[in-house]
Formats: sequence, C-alpha cells, structure tokens
Amino acid sequence: MDLSALTFVIVAFLTHCASKGTSSPVNRKIRLHSGIKKTKSRAISERSSSEPVVRAADLPTRRSTVKPPPASLEERVIIYSKTGYFLQIPFSGKIRGSLDKNSKFVQLVMEVVFTSVVRIKGEHTKNYLAMNSDGNLYVSKTANEECLFKETMERTDFHTFASYAYSGKNAMNLSGEWYLAIKRNGKARHALNTTKRQKATQFLVVRRGS
Repeated sequence: MDLSALTFVIVAFLTHCASKGTSSPVNRKIRLHSGIKKTKSRAISERSSSEPVVRAADLPTRRSTVKPPPASLEERVIIYSKTGYFLQIPFSGKIRGSLDKNSKFVQLVMEVVFTSVVRIKGEHTKNYLAMNSDGNLYVSKTANEECLFKETMERTDFHTFASYAYSGKNAMNLSGEWYLAIKRNGKARHALNTTKRQKATQFLVVRRGS
C-alpha cells in the first residue's frame, strides 16, 4: 500500500471514531448525570416556591407570659417529704422543711389552677412557693407563673412537684423536669440535681379538715 492510500485509511478511521465518540458509554453517563441534576434542581425549585413561608413570629412559644388564672379549687393540706420533713412556707427567707407538724408554717393551701397544675400557698403567711429560672426555690408574695407546679402521683403513691414554667429545662435527668425537693437535712435541694426517683422529691399530700 502506498503512502497516499495509507493516509486515506487513517483519516477515514479517525473520522469514524470522532463520530462515535459522542455515544460512548462514558459520554452517555455524563449526559445522564447532567440531566438528573437538572431534574433535581427543577424539583427543589418548584417545591420551595410552593411551600408556605414560616416566620419566627408564627411559631408557638414554649410558655406563655400571660398572668396565671385564679384557682378553680383550694384544699387545705400538709405536704410531708419522704425524707421526714414537712414543707413549710415562711414569711421570707429560704424554703426548707420542718420537723414540727404543728408549726403554723406547715399549714398550706393547695390551689388547683389547671388539671394537675397547682400553686402551694402558706395558709398563715399568704406567701407562695416558687422556683426561679436558676432552679432555686423562693418565697413569692404574689402568684406568678413561677409559682405553678405540675403535680404527679408516681407509682410509689407519693407525689412529685415539678416547675411548670421551666418544664423540660433540666438536661440532667430523663424527664427534663426541675423538682421540688427537701434533703435529709431539711434544706431544699437545687432543682438541677433532682430526679423523680429521689426520696427528696417524693411527698405525701395530707388533706386537712376545713
């Protein structure tokens, strides 16, 4: 074969390969992948434009700042801790327990506000038990949201009282609750260190006569 004929064959072969190149498996995959990306992008764009816009102001808040309603029911009670102390509410100072069941400060009034949500008031002092945003118990002169507690009867038949205002804030226990607790020395336990299984958080609620 002479040189001119060989050159013609090579050129014809290269031309044939170039025309086949666009349909090679690699090129087909590239085109397919590009088409998928375009389809996904179009679908995301269409979905985004059809979904309603949710503004932060439209989302519900965790707790209301509205003043709690008045009590629907009042009961005269004594609240006895499993650690051996009676819950007392003084005129001022720190919340703690008392060993004297006849003390005027352990005579309490439980105000039912919602289902299983109560306020605890000293019958003599007219002050309320409250828990602040740091998990500390204190005496409140007025009924506010920090005076609300979720009352639960546990399987042991003892009651627990958890802060209503700061429910779910405690990352140290599974329930996420901050509980009312009286330790074995009669002092209040910080709510961050409480669980519903502790003796300090379990109470008997004894109803008193009118």
